[in-house]
Amino acid sequence: MASSRSMRVRLLALLMIASSAYAAARDDDETTLTAGWNGEVAFIKSADDAFFMEIGGRLHVDFRAYRAEFAPPPTFLIRRARLQVEGAIHRMYEFKIQADFADDESILLRDGFVNIHAKDVVQVMAGQFKAPFSQEEYVSSKYMPFVERSMINNIVPGRSPGVMVHGLTEGAVIGYAVSVQNDDGELGSNQNGGLDVFAQGRFKPWREGTLETFSFGGALGTGEREGESFVVGRTSSRSVVFFNEIPLNGALFRSNVEGWWYPGPLLVQSEYDMLSAERKDLAEGGGDLADVNAKGFMVQAAYVLTGETNYPDDPIVPRRPVHEGGPGAWEVAFRYQFFEVEGAERANRVDSVTGALNWWCNRFVHYQANVTWEHFRNHPDPSTSETSNIAFLTRLNVYF
Repeated sequence: MASSRSMRVRLLALLMIASSAYAAARDDDETTLTAGWNGEVAFIKSADDAFFMEIGGRLHVDFRAYRAEFAPPPTFLIRRARLQVEGAIHRMYEFKIQADFADDESILLRDGFVNIHAKDVVQVMAGQFKAPFSQEEYVSSKYMPFVERSMINNIVPGRSPGVMVHGLTEGAVIGYAVSVQNDDGELGSNQNGGLDVFAQGRFKPWREGTLETFSFGGALGTGEREGESFVVGRTSSRSVVFFNEIPLNGALFRSNVEGWWYPGPLLVQSEYDMLSAERKDLAEGGGDLADVNAKGFMVQAAYVLTGETNYPDDPIVPRRPVHEGGPGAWEVAFRYQFFEVEGAERANRVDSVTGALNWWCNRFVHYQANVTWEHFRNHPDPSTSETSNIAFLTRLNVYF
């Protein structure tokens, strides 16, 4: 009951913040509000367009089962239950507030930022947001062709408070972002020697032709860790931890290269990430331990069998949705990935292959089914000789 009351209080706070944003933008001479649905999202806006706000959310209902003895038992799971508001004040001050009510760690807030967007080429964001590092992390969970992101996400920075300068040139030929963040988790205060710095660049050199949608880029990240435990090795099915966190002390450096291409119904993505972290003064007697080095790679392809366009961060919109008597849109996907940790006492590597079938009933509802084979170089559980696991993951994805 207490948890339920706390949830209601948090939701009320979210709505109050959104209302305050409107009050700040409101002009005494323009007090008329329009609320409606444009076929894609619910919205509220002022008569003079000085204030605009969209209201959205998502629900992910999963079922998961595993074959290996060392894997967890089958389970149903509410993976995400999110509400969000986003919009703009005077078309220049963009904002987003997103909360996840499925969070079992009581960290309700996901995104909470303001983006000053006077020009596309130079924008400034402040608040809590995703670090500019990984294209896979940036793709919304609403549109991923797989139930879960790949294992490289183990070393990718996520959301944390900070400030970022970013922008796009005309035609999005060049995109860039530089941020300074705590990188100590959602709402986390900095507990390390210095703030983390991330820099990302993306290039889209072709404006027309077959390669018009091809882009590539990379990112760098640097920071310090003072006794903090980090570098978790967990399978993409989230079923097995094959490398536990270990204490770090000293410099931490991350890098990645990435690319994607989406001509028509085909979407191809690939990413390679690396991490190196020092372990100074952590050996017996005060000596240094060997650096921890982690690396991961993924390549994936998804194809819409019914011919709809497959954008990386947009829904697949069926030409003939189910509620109109059609078959919806059907997508198949394949992914290979590996993740490896070296230089520590418990080094390990996992190779994994996933096949996926996705059925988009309409732009707001789709079903996903994944079968994943995971192979461990070293036994993840010393009580068994098994080195492989098969995971079956399904999801009902509803968003608005």
